[in-house]
Amino acid sequence: MMPPLSKEKYPYTPRFCEENIWWLGKALIEEGFSPESLTVLFLSNEQNQIPLFHQNQSQNNEPLFWDYHVVLLWHAASKSDWVFDFDSQLPFPVTANEYALYTFPDHQVLPRRFHILIRAVPFAAYSQRFHSDRSHMLQSNGSAISPFPTTPAILNDSLDAIALWDYLDFDKTLNDGSYVYPGEIFFSRLSKSFA
Repeated sequence: MMPPLSKEKYPYTPRFCEENIWWLGKALIEEGFSPESLTVLFLSNEQNQIPLFHQNQSQNNEPLFWDYHVVLLWHAASKSDWVFDFDSQLPFPVTANEYALYTFPDHQVLPRRFHILIRAVPFAAYSQRFHSDRSHMLQSNGSAISPFPTTPAILNDSLDAIALWDYLDFDKTLNDGSYVYPGEIFFSRLSKSFA
């Protein structure tokens, strides 16, 4: 088993999961993680309403509803896969099996409108092509919905930049090596890879 890492050593701002994961991936690579072993997971659905359990803001063992959430998957050489989720009450990281078991509701009893979709993006592509001007976190009067990170915005003016909303459009095919899965299928395939 991998000992938990300290979340506090990495940049983190509530409600900016897509940026938190971008910075985390870069930090882990500096610490010796292989870029090819890291995959960014965008969690959402067509209704932009997904229930996740064991989140830091959860109350009374109820799920917390996010419009979207972003976590980092690490494919370890030991054939175990691990998930880093800054907003989870679970260990950091936690095995992918445990993350799926304790975070996602049972899709067999969950109303279809809450079923989770996952876009899996190779971190190497994400680190080079992600773009966010943080405009999605502004109210109509221009004020911030939530305090912005102290880290600089991740701005990318290249022609092949991919904006946050492109990653969250699960009907869109992106030319970055990413793929989209229903949540329950994605994690069931992962579990077979190290069963």
